[in-house]
Amino acid sequence: MHRLIMLRGPNPGRVFELSDDVINIGRGRRNDIIITDDNEVSREHCRFIRTGNHYRITDLNSSNGTYVNGVPVDEDGWLLREKAIIELGDTITFQYIPDDTTQTADQVLATEEDIAALQPYLIVHIASQPNEPAVYPLDGLTISVGRDLDNDIVIQEPEMSRHHLRLTFTNAGYTIEDLGSLNGTYVNGKFLKEPVTLHSGDMIEIGTMVRIQYTHEPERLQSVINTEVLPSQPGESGDKKISTTATHYAAVEEEERDDTTWGTMPALPTPTLMRYNDDYTPSRANIGLEPGQLEGHVFIAYAQQDWSNFVSALYKSFHDASIPAWVDQYLTPGSEEWALAIDQALAECALMVVVVSRAALETPYIKSSINRFLNRAKPVILLMYERVERLPISFKELPKIRYNPNDPQLAVQRLIAAIKRGHV
Repeated sequence: MHRLIMLRGPNPGRVFELSDDVINIGRGRRNDIIITDDNEVSREHCRFIRTGNHYRITDLNSSNGTYVNGVPVDEDGWLLREKAIIELGDTITFQYIPDDTTQTADQVLATEEDIAALQPYLIVHIASQPNEPAVYPLDGLTISVGRDLDNDIVIQEPEMSRHHLRLTFTNAGYTIEDLGSLNGTYVNGKFLKEPVTLHSGDMIEIGTMVRIQYTHEPERLQSVINTEVLPSQPGESGDKKISTTATHYAAVEEEERDDTTWGTMPALPTPTLMRYNDDYTPSRANIGLEPGQLEGHVFIAYAQQDWSNFVSALYKSFHDASIPAWVDQYLTPGSEEWALAIDQALAECALMVVVVSRAALETPYIKSSINRFLNRAKPVILLMYERVERLPISFKELPKIRYNPNDPQLAVQRLIAAIKRGHV
């Protein structure tokens, strides 16, 4: 039987079995699945319609939208053929599980809180870059790995298939599954024929160039380009360690890193950061509106309140590093000129950097811009400027770089290095 599992909302963990041909979800009493006391949900929010052996989900012109895997559902609906994350606005999240999904007792999908408690990592080694392993914290229910940009973890090596393998979180940990790749996947030297559960220390091999280590203890790695390793935040314990909490703030003493095993991170061009009470203003000529003017640029999405404190310095650092960037600072939010420029930036910019703060999460256009950018199969990276209590589910699997107010240059250096090397 098809099922919906509530991951976030008034009853986390509740399972809704789907059997009727038409199922309505909303706040009103006449719905089949009623979600009360949540203004993000419209009275009649979305509808499931049985189509053959599957369900099609359609949005009922709701105020805050319906999303499948972070992509907005339009009037044509979305045919649910496999597991999916469904969001109603920013506060309600379901996992959809079709009835053809078979699971053993230890493979029941877990909640995001379960994932946060374990916090495993993938360490990616490329033979051509022996001193530059990349570290990816795993915090999604499903994680795809491959050469194509629509994967959660992108490894652009010739031996990787476009969609090579998938990790699925269960109560026993992450399982790994090969997706019919050309060169196959090996785990601890054995050819992967069917999904297996990974254990800390397992080595995944793809061809002769790619090795991926699965571990719960990445703290001795020297390379930090794709990690969330930071000094302890003010008010935290002086002991520095890898965090296993949902916020994933982490730190490692420099002397604890094993330089002889992993090598050292190459020297990076140090961006010049201004004092944060300075205000670097981009040229008005750079707002766009001329066709093709923003091609190859980085779209910086941010809350206006964060411009003087941080974003102006970030923009200047990009300029100093010869990275073309676009911001909407000269435009009036909500104006026709602003809307046209936003549409052009979404269409032409090659990468989006989101400066995440509490104010940014309350800025309506930011989430919609991220979803539209991802819908074009273009990369998005989150710069975690402020610690926030909860991220929208569509943000959680995006790559993140943490900001440390005690060392503001560190996050910008990592971001610039990641952009220049394509590790986003």
